[in-house]
Amino acid sequence: MEVEKFVSQCPYPMLRIGKDGKVIYSNRAAELFLHEWGIKIGEKVPSSIGNTVKRVIFRVNPETIEMKFRKKVYLVSFHPLEGEDQVNAYGFDITSQKKLKEKLRIKERQSDALHKIGRMALRRESLQAFMDESVKLVARTLGVEYSKIMELCPDGNFLLRASEGWEPEFVGKVIVSGSKEYQAGYTIYSKVAVIVRDFKKEKRFSASPFLKEHDIASGISVTIGKIEKPFGVLSVHSKRPKRFTADDTFFLNSVAVLISEVIERRHAEEELRQYKEQLEELVKQRTSELIRINERLTEEIAGRKQVEKALQNNVYFLETFLDAIPSPVFYRNLEGIYQGCNERFAQEMLGLPKEKVIGHSMFEPTFRTIFSHIIFFVFFSHQSQYFNGFLIQI
Repeated sequence: MEVEKFVSQCPYPMLRIGKDGKVIYSNRAAELFLHEWGIKIGEKVPSSIGNTVKRVIFRVNPETIEMKFRKKVYLVSFHPLEGEDQVNAYGFDITSQKKLKEKLRIKERQSDALHKIGRMALRRESLQAFMDESVKLVARTLGVEYSKIMELCPDGNFLLRASEGWEPEFVGKVIVSGSKEYQAGYTIYSKVAVIVRDFKKEKRFSASPFLKEHDIASGISVTIGKIEKPFGVLSVHSKRPKRFTADDTFFLNSVAVLISEVIERRHAEEELRQYKEQLEELVKQRTSELIRINERLTEEIAGRKQVEKALQNNVYFLETFLDAIPSPVFYRNLEGIYQGCNERFAQEMLGLPKEKVIGHSMFEPTFRTIFSHIIFFVFFSHQSQYFNGFLIQI
């Protein structure tokens, strides 16, 4: 009696089913099964369940199957009764576990998608190709029909830059108003993710004419780029009302961050490329200038060498000419510095080599001593006299 009461009040569904497929016993919790099957005790279960019962009895081996009733999922285990053509069926509510498993599966799928987008971001493909692949992956991951990237233009409106589900010819042509009366503009205005479960019930803004033309019922949108200077909006939409989760929002925001980083990096690379080209052009110009200057310097150096050679020839000619004169000859500047002389003046009159005369002052002690002797000799003779063979007159 106590056992029967326990079984009857057990929160888990319990059934006993015969080999013929008729329900022999059902506790209160299992009445949900009978109701869903549309039968009563003594009546046959659905053929698929009846086949399972026969197989378990024939093989004398338990089997387990999943069965869904309304919004709940049960794991039903069939166990043969020894010596009888009957089985006991025990049901366990695994709805929470199934939801958790599905949630983990969704998160795993979203994580894989982010990994793929991250890898695409590292490849050296065009920005347009990256955006095109990203919206395709986003739509497939979130299980929606549409996904798109709208770029915020200087005039405050949006330009369709990449899309999935929309007609390909719309890309680069469709313009959507940036007014906060529509979802894209409201997303920039609100600075947070915007979720629409059903546009028919939405009070904050209206569906844009572009969305209405495609019978869009729900969607979610996030900002791409910095709040103070956004690039645009990433959004997904569906033709059926859809309850987007916090995980969906996180995933879409994460994709938006990756897209933003790629856009910023590509812009930086473009600026760097332009700067490099400008620098190379500047270096080219400066190099040309240096080549021209170097050519002019080379010409000037060659000219100066010719002048120097001519001057050296002139100096050599002058020295040769002076040395050929039989009389002592010298010339000096106003400061008394000897600029040149012949050998007779240096050697025979002064008794010095030319290199110790040229460039020296007549007021140096050596020259003063020599000249004092010459003047003394001439002064005391009171007449023209020869000094070292030269006629000196005072």
